[in-house]
Amino acid sequence: MLLTMSTDQLPYRPAPPSTGPARWLRALAGIREDVLDWVPEDRPRYTRLGAIILNTGLLAGLSLFTALDKVVPVFWLLLVPIALVWAFVVVSFDGWLIASTHGAVKAARLAVFVPRLVISVLMGAVIAEPLLLWVFQPAIHAEVLSYRQDELARYESRLKFCNPDTGEPVNTAECRDLRLRAADSPRTKQVELTAVTAQRDRLRGQVDQMNQRMTEMNDLARAECNGHSGIGLSGQVGEGPDCKRDRLEADRYRSDSQLDARQADLTALDRRVVELTAEVQQTSQKYEETLDTAIAKQVATRTGSQGPVGLLDEDAACSSRSTACPC
Repeated sequence: MLLTMSTDQLPYRPAPPSTGPARWLRALAGIREDVLDWVPEDRPRYTRLGAIILNTGLLAGLSLFTALDKVVPVFWLLLVPIALVWAFVVVSFDGWLIASTHGAVKAARLAVFVPRLVISVLMGAVIAEPLLLWVFQPAIHAEVLSYRQDELARYESRLKFCNPDTGEPVNTAECRDLRLRAADSPRTKQVELTAVTAQRDRLRGQVDQMNQRMTEMNDLARAECNGHSGIGLSGQVGEGPDCKRDRLEADRYRSDSQLDARQADLTALDRRVVELTAEVQQTSQKYEETLDTAIAKQVATRTGSQGPVGLLDEDAACSSRSTACPC
């Protein structure tokens, strides 16, 4: 049985034109209302498509606003017009991408959609990155601050390595630009102390040998005068010729070797070593304090040069593996 519908039961085409705000959303997608009046049931679908285009533009404007707010040191209200212009540009461009695909059929679809898909992906990346940094800003800032603290600690460690407390220069390529000029270096006093100590030790060895020789000669003269018997001894008690000769030789050795003068020099060198040791300790302590102050000043200068956390800092932190940002 064939069912028929009377003319009065058919929906009227074209439908009455739409006059609500949805009309403007569809206009963003390049929809012609006079054509859509023939298929009014598609109006909700194209309205949602226009809303997507508008939302994309608004997100693009917000993305640019957050990015400019990080790199341009101006009052934020001055950035709003720029963000609105960018939102308008993105809405216009996105609307063109959608509108230019209308009517593409069969083989022509590939040539139409592929370039527009690539452009859409690039636009999405540009829009999403600043928003991503904004959403994960607390975690990213914590990552940046942690990295800066580690970098400052490494910098301070290198400064201490290249500028030891002893004042000894570290001539390496790494330390070429890290050497500090601090006054009152203990190096000069330390070099003098090393030289005086070496001189004293040499003289002490000579004096010890002379004293040993002098002791042997005195023992021989004493044994001769006391009448002891043995090799080189006469065995006669008293100040005989041999006794006087041995004593004279001992006295002559003391005089010729200048033992007393050398002993006095050794005593003076001992006192000088003690004085220099105290001076080195005092100078080292003062130099260490001066050096610590200079290093702290350099670290403070490096800290001040870091400045506030910027967009590039956030992007670098977001790209690291240790942050919670899923970049």
